[in-house]
Amino acid sequence: MRRPAVLLAFAALAVAMTVGSAAGAATVPNGNETVLTAEIEGTTATNVTISPDADVDDIRATVAAELDVDEQTVRVAPEETAVEVREGNVSTTALRDALRTAGLNASAATVHDGVSAHTQTETVRIIDERLAGADIDATVASVTTDGGARGVRIRATDTDPAVIVENLTFQGRVEMVAHFPVQRDGDTVHRDVTLLTNEDFETVGSARSGRPGTTPLVPVTLTDEAAQNYSNAMQNFGFTSDEGIADCQTDTAKEDPDNASGHCLYTVYDGEVVSAAQMSAGLAQTFETGDFVNDPEFVITAANMSEARDLSLALRAGALPAPLDFDELPESPRQNNTAGSNTESTETQTATERSDADSTETVTATERSDAESSETVTATETTSSGDGPGFTAIAALAALLGLVVVGRRVESR
Repeated sequence: MRRPAVLLAFAALAVAMTVGSAAGAATVPNGNETVLTAEIEGTTATNVTISPDADVDDIRATVAAELDVDEQTVRVAPEETAVEVREGNVSTTALRDALRTAGLNASAATVHDGVSAHTQTETVRIIDERLAGADIDATVASVTTDGGARGVRIRATDTDPAVIVENLTFQGRVEMVAHFPVQRDGDTVHRDVTLLTNEDFETVGSARSGRPGTTPLVPVTLTDEAAQNYSNAMQNFGFTSDEGIADCQTDTAKEDPDNASGHCLYTVYDGEVVSAAQMSAGLAQTFETGDFVNDPEFVITAANMSEARDLSLALRAGALPAPLDFDELPESPRQNNTAGSNTESTETQTATERSDADSTETVTATERSDAESSETVTATETTSSGDGPGFTAIAALAALLGLVVVGRRVESR
């Protein structure tokens, strides 16, 4: 009777091995894997009372002016009762004071360092698209510490971490700005009006060299709404008039854009004027006749090919809504999750990512924040595997217990 019992036990072990991977099998990544984490910088106020009839644009402008930041970095979300400044080095006290100046009731507001879940989700999407555009095969996920700090985690195989960071150190905020003269109190002054931002471009081509003697360029097409607004602005601001055509000293305007005279069109990249252009007679005619609205294609020029590539990539993937803080890089790709952290206590970060198989992989690593603290990052990824069942420790244990029980029963007989 002992032999059938042993056979039965081994059958149980075989069944356990067959059924085990229904829960997913732990796997070890192959190749040299780089894992980088970064905190998304910003300051957020929640529970802010925002009246339904409040002028959101006015609130944004006031908060930006008080904090001396670009208006595009301020996000006002009445439906979330939140105001968010997606910029580093803005204190919670300064944001609270700016809210009061903007006429908002900030007495019950909770103001904290960090960004909203909305910004975190947007950041993950844009990083994913930007790295894909740079031909970097990576997986991007949201991570949030127990302390509430929101960030991202990037995993890539056989990729220099410095290359990843290089593609993410710039926000990629592109603006087309009109600089033109106006009369004010009997004097001629110049206004700067932002006409286009990243979201206004329908299609963006690859960077390419211009004709001999010209600068590199990026071909673009505007959305229908942006094309109409841009055309109206060019006519209303005098760019298509006889005085506005060829009315910009582009070289001097780029060097000193604030004090340039005439009608100039600036391409502003992350707050810096990278090119200055003037209206041509041919382009002016397309605005006047309406042809531009029907076919809103033109080119953006850049100082060099590297800058043109960055512009193209930023316009295609979109601008990062907030800067990223990479404290330090891993010493080698093998040191997967060794990255800096801003926390002063031990916290746990958890992220769930999708990959190409049906198995589950868990990676745990310790990150150093300073000499006195460490942070543990735990990530769970789902990968696809059509290879069928596998073997799990729990199933094996159940089978072995079955073996012991059956053996004892046989001996008792």
